[in-house]
Amino acid sequence: MLVRSLGVVAVVVGLLWGPLEANAGNWYINATAGATWLEDSDSTLDTIPIDTEISTDFDTGFEVSGAVGHAWNFEYPLCSLFRLEGEISYRENDIDTVDVENVGELSGDGDMSALGFLGNAWCEIPFLSLGGTIYGGGGVGYTNVSFNDAATSRGKFADDDDWVVGYQLGIGIRKPINPDLNLSLGYRYFGTGDPDFKHEIGAPFDAEYDSHNIDVGIQFDLP
Repeated sequence: MLVRSLGVVAVVVGLLWGPLEANAGNWYINATAGATWLEDSDSTLDTIPIDTEISTDFDTGFEVSGAVGHAWNFEYPLCSLFRLEGEISYRENDIDTVDVENVGELSGDGDMSALGFLGNAWCEIPFLSLGGTIYGGGGVGYTNVSFNDAATSRGKFADDDDWVVGYQLGIGIRKPINPDLNLSLGYRYFGTGDPDFKHEIGAPFDAEYDSHNIDVGIQFDLP
């Protein structure tokens, strides 16, 4: 997924670089909020004499983000509006259960969170029946993934974080309310490289972070 995200950004920016230099465009800020569904995180706990496999399941969580960007209008049929932006996002999911090899499924506590700093590229095309646009694109950057007071019914197992590459792909619809205000509804896949943590007993283990997000957003065009 990381390669695909980088490919989306590189190809789109490459095709539009010439027109970007000749188009003044406008600045904007936006904010989104919504629900996030975090896929089960499979981990390998490095224990002696053999490794222990662990799978963590999560409840539905929340996500919020804010971005500052610049938009350019074009006459391209597949990209009538092109946006580049810097985004900060935060996602959090409570731990539901933890399935430990040779032990079984245990009730969980604590949460897993992701604080992301991404650069995004979006293309929009008119959707006349909606009176707005359909957008698609992606982004890449760095993300701090954390296990926060993570525990099972047998005790705490992790309270640690790691910085890894973060990336996303998204699609949605955007509708203007007035010349300077837009509302949006979208889906984003947000994932990261595998973060490394330390168990409370000192043993290292890796994890996975892959999420599906539905959000609503509001965008203000700056004068």
